[in-house]
Amino acid sequence: MLNETDKNIKFSFYELLDEYAIEIPIIQRDYVQGRDDEQVKDALDGLLADMFNALVAGKDTLDLNFIYGKVEKNLFIPFDGQQRLTTLFLLHLYAFSGSSDVGTLNRFTYTTRQSTKSFLEYLLIFAKDNCFKDISEQLSKIIIDKHWFNYEWLNDPTVDSVLKVMDKIQTKFDKFPEASNLPNLLKMKENCVIRFNFLSESIVDFSEDFYIKLNARGKQLTDFEYFKSEVEEYIKSDKTLIDKFENNIDDKWAIWFWNQNGKEDGFDDRQMAFFHYFLLCKRALRLGSWDDVLREKKTYFRIRDYYKIIDDYGDEIIDGRAIAEDIKQLSKVFDTIIAHKDTFYDWSKNGAINSEAAFWEIALFYARCIFCSGNSRDLAENHTKWYRIIRNIIRNTETNANNILNILLSIVSLSKHCDNILVSFANDEVGKLIGMEERIVAEEKRKAKLILSSDDWRDAILQAEEHPYFKGRIAFLLDFSNEQLSDFIKYKNRAGFVFSKNLDDEGIDEFVIPNDGNTNFGIPDESLSRFRCALLSYGEYMLSTPNGTSFLANASSPRRNGWRDLLMDSKSSFVKKLLDDIDITEKMSLNEHLEKITNINVGALHKKWYYWLVDDYRVMEYCTFGLYSYKHWESNTIWLTQARALNSRKSAEYYTFVLRQLLVDKNHEVDYCHDYSTLQKVGIDKIDNVPCQVRFNDNNNCLTLTLVSHDNNEEDEQRTFSIIDLDDTAYRISKIIRDYTYNHTEYSLV
Repeated sequence: MLNETDKNIKFSFYELLDEYAIEIPIIQRDYVQGRDDEQVKDALDGLLADMFNALVAGKDTLDLNFIYGKVEKNLFIPFDGQQRLTTLFLLHLYAFSGSSDVGTLNRFTYTTRQSTKSFLEYLLIFAKDNCFKDISEQLSKIIIDKHWFNYEWLNDPTVDSVLKVMDKIQTKFDKFPEASNLPNLLKMKENCVIRFNFLSESIVDFSEDFYIKLNARGKQLTDFEYFKSEVEEYIKSDKTLIDKFENNIDDKWAIWFWNQNGKEDGFDDRQMAFFHYFLLCKRALRLGSWDDVLREKKTYFRIRDYYKIIDDYGDEIIDGRAIAEDIKQLSKVFDTIIAHKDTFYDWSKNGAINSEAAFWEIALFYARCIFCSGNSRDLAENHTKWYRIIRNIIRNTETNANNILNILLSIVSLSKHCDNILVSFANDEVGKLIGMEERIVAEEKRKAKLILSSDDWRDAILQAEEHPYFKGRIAFLLDFSNEQLSDFIKYKNRAGFVFSKNLDDEGIDEFVIPNDGNTNFGIPDESLSRFRCALLSYGEYMLSTPNGTSFLANASSPRRNGWRDLLMDSKSSFVKKLLDDIDITEKMSLNEHLEKITNINVGALHKKWYYWLVDDYRVMEYCTFGLYSYKHWESNTIWLTQARALNSRKSAEYYTFVLRQLLVDKNHEVDYCHDYSTLQKVGIDKIDNVPCQVRFNDNNNCLTLTLVSHDNNEEDEQRTFSIIDLDDTAYRISKIIRDYTYNHTEYSLV
């Protein structure tokens, strides 16, 4: 029996059966290596080819990696390695068929399903008396045609896979030279060329939880398992590297991935995503081009995707040296994050990667990997400084397939400054960072000088950067304060109060970061229209878009017509005026502050076209549903919209819509048509059931009211009204409608 002091025992399959009976436990997955899947077929063909070649050559050992499991007296129960063990069992069954050696294979059993167990028992009996070699008919057909075969077994995925793999083995090994010698080659025990590393619970003290983690990868082999085996094949010539890779990939690295999430679902997917995006970035830097098709790949990852090159003869080859270099660097990354768990405890939140990663997430992930692969002094402190600056720049740079390569190049360039990133930025020593937003880089240089100037500046800036909506982009606070610390803190606190969704209404004299898990921060929803009104009371703050002019919304991404865009624009002066007029020491809600500002400023706006938007937030509120509003200056018409662009069912003409609200306030019932197909169709269609039309006259810049009698002998009546004083217009139209209601009985729309 095994000595518990042994740590790395190599076995052949026959040797393991001689030592232990093998039982595939009920909790294990189905046998899947015969599935009709392109990946599975490639993996099985590769494995059988490797076995065939190793047995023919008879000298180079084929190492099938680790087999983990639990030993109970003379019984071995595998937790990891079931697929390889089952394929080895079937190869031995083929080789031993027609001889008494088949009896040894009775020590290999399945307990996953009764159908699997029964099928293998009958198969072993059949194989003892029937040689599978040198027959022309397909093995699976012969077996299925036997009287003892139960056709319901074909519904068992393991049985189905076994039959298909038997056919593959038959096809491959029927070509084996001196087939009669095949059993002897497999029975050579310690001299057998097909071997694996054997680890059992009695040899290595792994917890039961870790066994669950190892087996958490689902019912079928994953992309990562196939990919991992390919990596091992290409780096096996470097003994130091292959030993480190094999000893860590299913041990320390796997435990780290598990601890980042702690969930069984997607365990291998998380590992594959980590490798995928790291190697994708390395490929881009190595070849000088970004492969966006490869980025979007979700399945069937192959090593050639990252390392295929064209040699001097025009042939496609795999760059094995690059594979080894990248795996060495990745190994260094894992060494660092595992050795410094306290520093990288938050990787799952700030550095984790998944198969749906955005471009900026990929860039930020690679930046962290680059830091971890270096040899930084004072690692924890330097990582905090490095990650802060890189995060601020990348999150505030529009990142896409066209510029991510340049961003990666800049990350590599910045990696030279890992140990003194703040000083390098403060002294403008980082050079030109291609692909990165120049204004953001300039802001980081500006902040670096202030952070190094005093601890008070450092604390204030770091706190401001943590606001979820600003995402580290706070140049507007530096501008508002003219880099005076006391004023910076004042504007920081007031901006935090205004732009923090879901806060309590009570005003507070401190910088508040919401902690409710909501990442869509900005102006609170219930205050959005009032905030627009208050801001508009200082002047036309709106920003241009391809579709018109936007009143802005809570968009958080760069160039998404959100408040963050305004804060970086010259029109941010309007925001400064608003913050100057908010005193958060007063016990007032945000809405109360905004109403106070609006009431003070609105009186001076009577001659402004936007007076009614400021005067009545309900008009502005019409734009809230779609977050955007547009004004078309190519004509006199001003459109409000509930959508992100003018929409035939969600648009309104400004003056008729204001008039509608004024008439409703006078207790009229008003029907409004939102059909944007033509200007003539948008406006008021009925008032108090009186068929009428109120439309904006674009040519004369006025409103027209039209009523028509059913009596063909009576002329249509049409009147025009000024848009300068809509209060007066509403009063006059209200009186006309009441008079017509009294004097007329039948009207129809034009």
